[in-house]
This record gives sequence, C-alpha cells and structure tokens, in this order.
Amino acid sequence: MRAVTDVTPRMRRVTVGGEQLGAFARGGMSFPAFAAPAFDDHIKLIFAPGADITDALPRQQENGIDWLPSEHRVTRDYTPHHHDPQALEMQLDFVVHTEGDASGPAEQWVRSVQPGDDLWFVGPKASTVIPDDVAELLLIGDETAIPAIARFFAERPLDVPTRVILVVTSQNAVQDIAIDDDDRLDWVIGAPGDRDALVAAVTDAAPVRRPAYVWASAESRALLPLRRLVTRDWGIPKSHSDITGYWHIRDETADAAAGGESPSAGVPVMPIGSPVAWMATRAALRLGVIDALSGGGRSRGEVATATTIPVASLDSLLGVLVPCGVLSVRGDGIVLGPVGERFLDDEHAREEFDGLYAEQVLALCGLADALQAGRPAWAERTGDTLRTHVAASAENYAELVEEAEGLVFLMPALAALPLWSKCSRIAIGGPAALVVADGLRTGGVRAALTVVEEPPRWPRCAATTRRPASTSPMSGVPPMPPCSPVRSSIAPTTRSSSISSGSAPPPTRCCWSSRPKPTP
Repeated sequence: MRAVTDVTPRMRRVTVGGEQLGAFARGGMSFPAFAAPAFDDHIKLIFAPGADITDALPRQQENGIDWLPSEHRVTRDYTPHHHDPQALEMQLDFVVHTEGDASGPAEQWVRSVQPGDDLWFVGPKASTVIPDDVAELLLIGDETAIPAIARFFAERPLDVPTRVILVVTSQNAVQDIAIDDDDRLDWVIGAPGDRDALVAAVTDAAPVRRPAYVWASAESRALLPLRRLVTRDWGIPKSHSDITGYWHIRDETADAAAGGESPSAGVPVMPIGSPVAWMATRAALRLGVIDALSGGGRSRGEVATATTIPVASLDSLLGVLVPCGVLSVRGDGIVLGPVGERFLDDEHAREEFDGLYAEQVLALCGLADALQAGRPAWAERTGDTLRTHVAASAENYAELVEEAEGLVFLMPALAALPLWSKCSRIAIGGPAALVVADGLRTGGVRAALTVVEEPPRWPRCAATTRRPASTSPMSGVPPMPPCSPVRSSIAPTTRSSSISSGSAPPPTRCCWSSRPKPTP
C-alpha cells in the first residue's frame, strides 16, 4: 500500500504498487505485467478477518486456480479506478459510510489500512468489449459504479454520445467527472438500493440513437425492474446490454424473524438437479414468483395475486421449492431462500432454467424417440436443428458465445492435449469458433487454424463479451498460462484466428501481494 486519500466524504482511494505489478520471475517461472484494459474490469480482493491470510489464498496450478476450502476467506469485487503500468501503481476506490460501523470486510479494511500494508487479489478474469456498432451509450449506477464510470470517461473506450445517471446517497458523494459536450451526467439523490429512485431516474432516458448500448451496475434487486425496462420496453437486445449487480442488501426483517440466521437456516437443501425441483424452479421463474419476492417477504395471498397463481397451486410449488432452498416460509409469508437469492444476483443462473440451455434440457425429453429416428433430440422436439434455430436468433447466438467465453480459462489445458500434435490443419465452426481458435493458438497449438462460417445463415454477433484480461501472480505461486483476446463477431468471409481485432492484452496471471516501503 502506497497511499490512502479521501476523494469525497463517501469515497476513499487507496494506491497500491510494487514490482509485482510489473513483469518479474520467481521460482523459475515468468510472470507478465498486470493489466486491466477495460473500464469495468474487476479484481477479487481476498480478506481473512481475524485469521492468517495464507489460509484464505487460492493455489495457482499449471492451468488454473484452485480455491481450496477456507473457513476464513472473504472476497469482494472492485474495479480498478486507475492503473499506471509505468509507475507500477493501481488505484481502488471504496465506498465508506459516514455513519455507524463498517458494513463489510472491505470497508473494515480500508478504514484502517496504512501505507506498507499488503493487499491480495485475483484478477481481472476478463474484460468487457463494447460492440463497435454502438451509436449511443447509457451508463447507469449507484455509488459503487462511480469508479468504473469515472474510468470510462478518463479512458474513453468508445467515442459516442453518452448519458450517465448516478443515484447516490447524498451530495457528499458527488464527484467531478469530466464529460464531453455531447454527453450528459445526472446525479440523483436516493437511498442505497432504492429501486424506485433508480427506475424513476432512468424511465425517460431511453437512448435516441440506435443501436444503443446500456451498462448498469448497482444493488442487485434494484436492477430487476431496470432489466425489464431495458429489454421489454426499450427493446435493447442482450448483446447490447450489461446489467450487473455489484452488491446485495440483506433482508434484515427476515433475518430477525429467523433469530438472526438465514430464513432457510436448518432447512435441508435438495439439489435442483432433481427433475421435479428443476421443473418447479423453472415454473417459479417463468411465473414471476422470484421477482415478486425481490423486494422482501410477502404473504401467500400477495404472491398469488402478483403471479395469478391460485393459493392452492402456490402451496404445491412451495412443497418442492422450500426443501431445495429456492423459497422459504416465515409464518404466513414467503421469502426467498439462499438459492432464490442467487437468481437475483446472477442472470446466468436464471438462464439455466429459463433460457436456451433450459430449452436444450427440455429437448432431451424426446431423446428416446430421437435416437430411434436417428435425429438430434432438438430436431425431434422442434422440427428443426439447433444450428438453424440459433442462426435465426442473434440473442441465442450471443448466449452461446458468452457461454464459451466463460470457459476460456480451460483453453490452456485443452491446447495442451497431445491430440493436436497429430493435426496439420484444424477447421472450427459454430458459435464461439473464434474463442476456441484464439484459445488453441495462444495455448501453443501449431496446426493451421481456420474459422469456417456460413455468412448468410449466422447473425452478426457484435455482442458484449468478456475477453480474457491480464491478472497478477500471487507471491510464491506459479502463474496462469497466457490467454489472448477474443473477437466478438463473425466476419462475412472465412478467416484465420490469427487475425484479431484491437490490441492484445498481456498474458494472464493470478494474484499478487507486495510489501513496498511507505511513501514519505
């Protein structure tokens, strides 16, 4: 830790630095320099309150990171406000409450941190790539999004008119952010996690120029109505939006009613892998039961009215969803269980039950007939191939690409398989072909790689993607092998994966710690 300063009464900035932010070698292994190329890159800070941090740290293996069990580990994600590779420094901004005790481990740490202290982190794992066809940007957030938005304007990754709406607790949180003449920045006062204030501020801010791109980060539940507004009312496709919950408000009422524990404490959790639980969870998501409880507990009658489900049918659903932790019953009321809470924070978790993946699972219901007919299960159920279906849907195409990009960390291990040494030429097709090609090439596969596509059949996938970003090594831990950036669109001609868009970020590493001398 090199310096600690207060940007505002609500925001504290720490500057970390040292040789481990640059390229160095240890234990016979080379570590590339840290890099965080995108404005909303996030690193995972690792804490171990009251315990030895060594017990909480992950272990770097040859082809990835092992998060070994640790009862002391606590992690929080933060966006680097600024990174200076020449000075070997990085700045992180922390929201600090001006009243009461620190609300979490990160705030507890930043309140007492001093120059010379250590900081351990992992990441960034990947970087957002904004589509190059965007004509207008809308950036939305609360105080936790200020570092990312301030960095956007400082680095300006895309030079298009940009509208910003920031909901903050008080005037004390307002910062000076330099914007261009075609931009607009609105500060709105609202309580932390106030969904009404957020939606009211955004309702009339629909982008005028299309295609538009919407980026939003705030409290998870507050973003639920915003997601509906962006997708349903504004018609912004998934490929042109990135809405992420940065933090989550605990249901203190529910905790108090449960004696200070989770409402589902002590309830055995049945895996949703059970077909009955899977179907019931899918029904709860599609009927709006999860969203109806996003604001806190409600009575059976209120949930039944909000979802148009008869109370008797709702009780049948509870019989399945309470044991598996999706819902919990408190008196005559219903609250979300720990699994249900995850659906508010993680959009991808919802897609497993109500998305393309879920449709693929349902297609397997006809597997027996499909095998007898010699056809894919998808074709047996829908009358067409999955390839044709995805070709007609840019959203589903983007979903498959995003799913593949989430597994990029596996590519070094895949590229190390001996089977590639027998190949002189490899043709790769389908969604995310470029992801696979880039991963194989960077992993050391020397065969000629060609991405083969059919332009008339496949939609252009200028999607928001998470491309691999550089990360830093942990002291004394082997590095993660390099990964290259991935392209998020399919060109109208056959091309080699060796052609990449933009500049390549440095190779990937894991996490770091240093103990620099305090600055005078």
